[in-house]
Amino acid sequence: MRIRAAQNDAEIASLRLQALKDAYRILALNFGIPPTQFKWRYEDKDKKLTPFATYTPQQFYHEVVNDALDDYLALYSIPTLPFYKRYEIDLDKAVEDRPNMNFVNCPLDTLKGLAKACLLDNRPVWFGCAVEQESVRDRGLMMPESTTTSPCTTWTCSCRERSSSRRTPAPRTTTWSSPGST
Repeated sequence: MRIRAAQNDAEIASLRLQALKDAYRILALNFGIPPTQFKWRYEDKDKKLTPFATYTPQQFYHEVVNDALDDYLALYSIPTLPFYKRYEIDLDKAVEDRPNMNFVNCPLDTLKGLAKACLLDNRPVWFGCAVEQESVRDRGLMMPESTTTSPCTTWTCSCRERSSSRRTPAPRTTTWSSPGST
């Protein structure tokens, strides 16, 4: 990538800005230009619709989401790592100035049970999985038969057990991911 060949911070900043512009253009062409404001309402616990309120995306995040995303914990199922331990993935961040990604490794049956419980309780469940073992990038293919290797043996990451001196995990566990599992 060109960013690795950059000679100074200004060049890196310029390349990052161009990458963001390119990503924005692709998303806008495919999904439309993001709204500057929108109207939203919801059904309360008594099954009554609230009146519409108008928000900007930032207002909605701060007033409605209200940093509740920190209440979620990623759960993975990686059979080659000990279960029921917390791990941190080195150099893997969702946002540049945030800590590395971390997760608790659980058996697949635990993930399925938690997902079912959340869905039955009308709570969201996010799912993601590693699919690189099913893709042939140079040919633009994405299909299960593209390789013969097992998903459990091809998924690799640089992980370490998370130190117990760090922040205690949040009690809610409605977000999960299961790399290499089906």
